[in-house]
Amino acid sequence: MFKKHRQASSVSPWAIADVLLKNPVYVVEGEFLVNKKHETTLFRLHLEKTEVRVPDGIKTIGTNSFYELYQYNAFLASKMKPVEKIIIPASVSKINDQAFFNCNSLKEVIYEGFSKDLDVSKWAFFMCFDFHRDGREIICKDSPKPKKENSKTTNLRFDRLILIHRMIKRGGYPKLEEIVHACRYELGMGTCSESTVNRDLAILRNRFGAPIKYDAYSKGYYYTDKKFTIDFDSLDWV
Repeated sequence: MFKKHRQASSVSPWAIADVLLKNPVYVVEGEFLVNKKHETTLFRLHLEKTEVRVPDGIKTIGTNSFYELYQYNAFLASKMKPVEKIIIPASVSKINDQAFFNCNSLKEVIYEGFSKDLDVSKWAFFMCFDFHRDGREIICKDSPKPKKENSKTTNLRFDRLILIHRMIKRGGYPKLEEIVHACRYELGMGTCSESTVNRDLAILRNRFGAPIKYDAYSKGYYYTDKKFTIDFDSLDWV
């Protein structure tokens, strides 16, 4: 007769802690399981915080370190919160592919060192749709500070916001390049770029609460709430 295996719930947490302490390779540092030898984060252990700081001394943020697996588990989804802000110490010099895989709510990543000292893999932010679509980047010590806009720039942005809102409101899933084309020719903004429109889309979402979504099949934008509207006539700033 085979002996029945003990259930996982019968394993003492102190026994698990003892194993981790004696483990020559892996150790718990802050909120992460870390490979001590390579000073690399493996994955995040605590998912209840929206702001996360990578432990000092870490050199590499490993693949899937921030993978938000809970999005595919209803029980975990009810207990955990998606990460929105990540602070990376200057000791980190490498961010691997898919390190932030599927972090759909990620809004801000701050690196406490200089950009020249950080090697970010091409696919580090794979599946971080909002982070890419809003034109966000890692903020480093030497990142340029945002410039103050003069009244002329503000008025141009106001006109773009109205145009973008109306294009999405009409339906038809306007594509990014179509919005850029409209801004250039309907508003006479010859220098309008895709990054400019991405920033405007972020303003519509974050400041005006516009329920903008991207449809991968149509490769265009739409409002999830067709009744959504913005009373631009009552606004004198953006």
